[in-house]
Amino acid sequence: MESEEIAVDIPIIVIVRKIRGLPILAAKWIPAICALFFPATVSITPRHYQILAGLLNNHEDVLTEEAIRFYGQLADKTYRQQIAFEAELAALRKKIPV
Repeated sequence: MESEEIAVDIPIIVIVRKIRGLPILAAKWIPAICALFFPATVSITPRHYQILAGLLNNHEDVLTEEAIRFYGQLADKTYRQQIAFEAELAALRKKIPV
């Protein structure tokens, strides 16, 4: 149950992984999904994959192309917000002596 990937949909494993905040969708499938729906010019980082996996795993309906594109855009927006927040935090840490 501690593995980073699941090959089968066993309900108890899904519940445990959700409680622990681990992705349910196998990590090896996220890059394949991204390759299908996002242009090759888009730089996708491991953090993008992590955010996208979390969003896709919380999706409760059928995954359509529109849903995946929407989650891709949302993952990108979330990633950019995290980067901006980290930059602001670093700037504040420089101003405040520890």
